[in-house]
Amino acid sequence: MIINNKFNFVALQFRRIMKKLFTLVAFVLLSVSFGMAQETASQDTAVITFDKTMYDLGTITPGSHPLEFTFTNTGKGILLVTNVHPTCGCTIASWTKEPIKPGEKGVVKATYNASAVGPVTKSLTVNSNSKTPVMSLTFKATVVSPAKEESTDKTTSTNTK
Repeated sequence: MIINNKFNFVALQFRRIMKKLFTLVAFVLLSVSFGMAQETASQDTAVITFDKTMYDLGTITPGSHPLEFTFTNTGKGILLVTNVHPTCGCTIASWTKEPIKPGEKGVVKATYNASAVGPVTKSLTVNSNSKTPVMSLTFKATVVSPAKEESTDKTTSTNTK
């Protein structure tokens, strides 16, 4: 009876150790496979690279002013721009919606409808499947009233004579 109890105790300890060992091995294998999957995915990732992320419109008058931000897919995967969201209702955006292969170019176009006089800075948020999935594009301008711009032009033209 004592031998039988001792055997049961040893068998029970052995099972506990085996369960812990099995759990540890399973965890290590899952971690390694997950890490390899991440590495493989990152090798095929698209990378969106803009020629410039800041656009200066300079001095403008109220009205519509178009601008373009050109980008290139510098990654190894297909790039998809899923959304471009202006920060205000005074800007309308459009973008290349077709998949962009590595090395190819696309464009984000915007039309700013200036109405308030003074300096302005506006942004566009670009969402894509790029390594950096959210990017911000900015443009700035100084909006002047049409009469003020004309007097500035006359002053400039008389000074150059």
